[in-house]
Parts: sequence; C-alpha cells; structure tokens
Amino acid sequence: SSLCTALNWTPDKGDVNIHLSKLSFERAKPFLPQEIQEFSGSVDLQAKVNLAPTLQAHITTEIKPGTISYQPINKESIALNHKNGLIEADYSAKQLLAKWNIDLGPHKINGDINIPRSAIEKDPMTAPIQGNIGIDIKDLNIVSLLVPQVTEIDGHLLSQLKLGGS
Repeated sequence: SSLCTALNWTPDKGDVNIHLSKLSFERAKPFLPQEIQEFSGSVDLQAKVNLAPTLQAHITTEIKPGTISYQPINKESIALNHKNGLIEADYSAKQLLAKWNIDLGPHKINGDINIPRSAIEKDPMTAPIQGNIGIDIKDLNIVSLLVPQVTEIDGHLLSQLKLGGS
C-alpha cells in the first residue's frame, strides 16, 4: 500500500489532500474472529479537506475485489466474493451527504444519508437524519458470518429502508 499527503496552510486558508492506495484487507485479519479464514481485497481512498475558513471535505473510497471466507463450527466453509464498492462522503457548507454502493457477488448493499450541517454543529447527537438503505441478500447463509450462533437458515432478503429522525 502507499500513502501520499499534501498540506497547504496559511492563517486564512488550508487544505489537505490524501491518497491511500491498495490498503489490503489482510491487515485487519489479526483483529477478526478465527473463523474468518480469508479476508482479501483492498481499498483506495482519496480525500480533499478544506480546513479553513470553514471545514469542508470530499472523501471517496473504492473497494477492490476480494474474498471473505468463513468456516462455521462443524460446517462447510462459506466464501463471499466481493466484486467492488464505492463509498462517497461530502461535508459541505450545507450538509453531510454520504452514499454507498457495495457489490458482494450476488448480494448488494446501497444507500445514502443526509444530515444538515447546522444541526451537526449545534448538537450531532440530536441532528436529524434522512436516508435510504437497500439490501439484497440472495443466500441467507451469509448471516452465519455475522451471527455464528445461527447455524441453519435459508431464504432471500430484499429490503428498502427509509431513515428519518434524530
């Protein structure tokens, strides 16, 4: 992996550019449960942050193809090949807007959230949030990755969630 940064700063203005390339998911393996046999793929991240006079940022994260392999106790190994993904976040003078679209082989996760900047600056814990989450899981055996206690499951999950509240 490689990391490049650039910082420009004056009393009136400042900006930072960050480019992280090919950060391997293998680096996270020591922190994962032992049942996860493989966690491959990588991530590229680009960030442009304006530090002054008002903090603003644009961050793009691209997930590169790889595999998550999980061996439940007394079960066959489950492999999930993720193809790609894109996560974007903008913190502007108006709002925080985040969007994601992740392709996990036959499974898909996408969505967006929007939070007004004025509310974040006032009290982030009570800021109103609006957004959507789409989940399409073709094979529910993947649930065993997240909840090892679930040992037998069958079906397809398709959901569209609308977020709203504070």
